[in-house]
Amino acid sequence: MNAPKMTDPDYIPFHMGMSALSGTLFSEIRTKRNLSYSPGAFAVNLQMPYAVMYVSTSYPKDAATVMIDELNRIKRVGITSGGLKELKSSYITSSYVKSQESNAITSNLGIAEVMGDWQLFDQTPDLVEKVTTDQIFKALNKYITGVRWSYLGDATLAKEAADVFRITVR
Repeated sequence: MNAPKMTDPDYIPFHMGMSALSGTLFSEIRTKRNLSYSPGAFAVNLQMPYAVMYVSTSYPKDAATVMIDELNRIKRVGITSGGLKELKSSYITSSYVKSQESNAITSNLGIAEVMGDWQLFDQTPDLVEKVTTDQIFKALNKYITGVRWSYLGDATLAKEAADVFRITVR
């Protein structure tokens, strides 16, 4: 799926939206339906950024159906203000945990510089605090206009799931 560049104003709202989607996929696919041990979603920060939803499962048709349903749901209704508060807290905490060592800080500053400006890394906590539910909603809808599927596994199960892989993202 498409994603914004680090210098784009939609970058932080989009990444927060992908984090919310990841949490929803985990809850719906692993916790509620026991279809997978480790589903999720994230955005990859490159010069040509993209977003990923993933799952490893013995039930690809069921899992992919839930993935599309949840992606369409979050694009349709967004996240609640309470969900945003929790999302901000966990997003900042996980960012700090990943940046505790000096080599991680140096790496993140370098990536931000290559992507457009080293100060983007330094400004992230302030930018996260300013994000609104509407910004997340708009960013997800602006960039996620379709899904390209990759499948590795039993060809018979892939054929059974083929119709799901053709469902349109709304």
